[in-house]
Amino acid sequence: MNQVFAPVGQVKAHMKKRADEMPREDVVVYCVSCIKAIHIGGKRPRHLVDLLFGEDTEPGTFEPDEWHAELQEYIDRH
Repeated sequence: MNQVFAPVGQVKAHMKKRADEMPREDVVVYCVSCIKAIHIGGKRPRHLVDLLFGEDTEPGTFEPDEWHAELQEYIDRH
């Protein structure tokens, strides 16, 4: 089955557009992909667990191609 993906620039533009809809700079999120998307969109992601423990939320690897490569490497190892 062939999969068709949008170009990375287009995906990042959608992330920015969605983040721009958020009325505040700090945005509460609950998943890792949302951390990365909100960061790319120019807002400050705040993960629920980090909020509970008073920690900053670090996006880690956030470029889509690099992030997907890390995920695939993890999947392949396990």
